[in-house]
Amino acid sequence: MKYIKEYHYTLLLAVLSIASFFVGISLKSQRKMEFVVIVIFLLAIVTFIYGVVVLIKNIIKKSGNFQKYFFNISAILIAMILLWRVFVFANAVRTLPPKPIDVCNLNLTSLGKAILMYANDNDGYYSDCNQWCDLMIIYADTSPKELICYASDAEIGESSFAMNINLNGKKPSQIEPNTVVLFDTIYGKDPNGRNVTVSSRYSYKIMKERGENVGYFGENPEERKVYKNRWNQAGGPEMLSAENHKGEGANILFADGSVRYMEKEDFNNLSWGQETTEPNIE
Repeated sequence: MKYIKEYHYTLLLAVLSIASFFVGISLKSQRKMEFVVIVIFLLAIVTFIYGVVVLIKNIIKKSGNFQKYFFNISAILIAMILLWRVFVFANAVRTLPPKPIDVCNLNLTSLGKAILMYANDNDGYYSDCNQWCDLMIIYADTSPKELICYASDAEIGESSFAMNINLNGKKPSQIEPNTVVLFDTIYGKDPNGRNVTVSSRYSYKIMKERGENVGYFGENPEERKVYKNRWNQAGGPEMLSAENHKGEGANILFADGSVRYMEKEDFNNLSWGQETTEPNIE
């Protein structure tokens, strides 16, 4: 038993190898990847310390068993390599450009402020959910680009977000802070392709009539086609989609103004205010 106890740190190496494997298959999920990297870091620290302690112990005892030295030094070297890789990974993450999820969160945060701005100017009520995209552009200085999550395939003149239809006729003060306001969706895509021009959007027409800058709608708005129904989407959980983020989760704007990326397994825990009706994609 003493022999087994003295070498049980080698089991940590096996665990580290398994953890390394899981890093490779968990790269699609940032949360899982970060968790596994932390596990590897902790196991590597434990392995390094234990390996050094056992090595010193064998040196003091002047052990002539070269197998012990081999396993000790191997364990220490592997732990050092893994620790180095963890630090390299952490440094790489810090220098990465903003990810689509981060950009989407910024856009939703901006939309949240625009929604509250609109409410403050309209007797405290949320905008008509069936016209929310147009109303945010016309009355709340929203750019059409802010209606897009760049992880989606939506183009300027379309929206990859939908509004919680339960907010119709309500004020922000009447809504619980954890209620969903805007969320990722793929609703409105037509299997027959993009079928109307950007210039057909109500907000585009109003801004052009006012002589305001319509350059925010992108190039060739009079000719460029978009999905007719991928605009002013409103509905409930039946419209929530994780497809924009590899089927793993979605960005959500809540009534308190916070924006969070929610894993798909947490969708059922979201609060929608009340039972929803059929989705609107007009």
